[in-house]
Formats: sequence, C-alpha cells, structure tokens
Amino acid sequence: MARAILKVCPDRYWQQRRKECGAYVMKAILNMYGKDGEAPARTYLSFLGDLCYGFTWPRRVVKVLRRHGFFTEFRRANKLRHGKLDALRMHLLRQEPVILLIGNSFNPRRHYQHFKRWYGWHWMLLLGFDDAERKVYLYDPNVRLEKHERDIPIGNASLSYKRFMQQWRGVFFTSLFNYSYMPVIKRR
Repeated sequence: MARAILKVCPDRYWQQRRKECGAYVMKAILNMYGKDGEAPARTYLSFLGDLCYGFTWPRRVVKVLRRHGFFTEFRRANKLRHGKLDALRMHLLRQEPVILLIGNSFNPRRHYQHFKRWYGWHWMLLLGFDDAERKVYLYDPNVRLEKHERDIPIGNASLSYKRFMQQWRGVFFTSLFNYSYMPVIKRR
C-alpha cells in the first residue's frame, strides 16, 4: 500500500468564478512554488479564453507554466499497459503535482450529478493519494469555500478511486480528452 502527499501546496484554495477552473489551477501551481504573487487568476487566460467565458485549452496551460519555469505536457493514459492510476501515482511519488482534465459531475455544493459528467469538462489539480483509504486528494476550484473538506491531508476535496476513475474518463461528446493529465515538473 502506497501513499503520497505533496510536500508543497497552495497557501489557500480559491473558488473559481465563471468557468475559470483552468486559470485557478495554474494560479495554484504558481502559488505552490512562489511564482504567483497576487495576480488574479484570469491573468493566465488567453484573450480568446477570456472572451469565451473562461475556457482554457491544454495548450494554454502548457504555455503559461513553461513561461514560469515548469515543464509540462499534455498526456493521455487511456492506452497505458501498467494502469491508468499508476501513471498518476508515479508522479505524485516523485513530488510532482498533476493537472487533470476530467468530466465535471459535481456542482459547487459537491453534489454528484451523473448527467453533468457527459457534457462538461473541468480542470483539477491532483495533490495526493492513499491506497489504504482508496482516495485521491485534489484541489477542485469549483468547490465552494464552505464545502471544503477540512479533515483531509491536502487539497480541498477527495474522491474514492472508483468515483475518480469515473470522472477522469472524460466527457461523452469527445474522446480526445479521456484520461488526460499533465504532470508538472519544476525545472531546477
């Protein structure tokens, strides 16, 4: 049984406005490593993303993080032989946070909505896992402040492995983003 909790974490967990989850995930990563300052999250959106109600493409995440001294790339775990969850565990065991693009099935009050997972995608940040508990620990910018889980070791939300795998599978209307992730590696 393995367990990995990142040693660095954001100094707080912000709640997104509109559909700016990608911007808030980028802000959290930069904050974890002292590279954020007090810049508003929308600073990290592209001009088009800002016009399109906060929408963030994976290419934009890569560009912003590389500009701030990180290495990241868009990956998919759908064809991995050694297990999808193992790909994420490997990065967390090396103390590398992982950005996830998932099918978003929770509303801000943390109520599960099965239908919502089929049409909406959402950016989250994976910060840890625990095999004994069979849980992952996340920063989910969609969670209202009063709904943050206070009794978990890191992040503001946790999911069972089963629920996490359901969400990570992605959205129905496209298979382009099924099991998508972006490990974040700080350059020395």
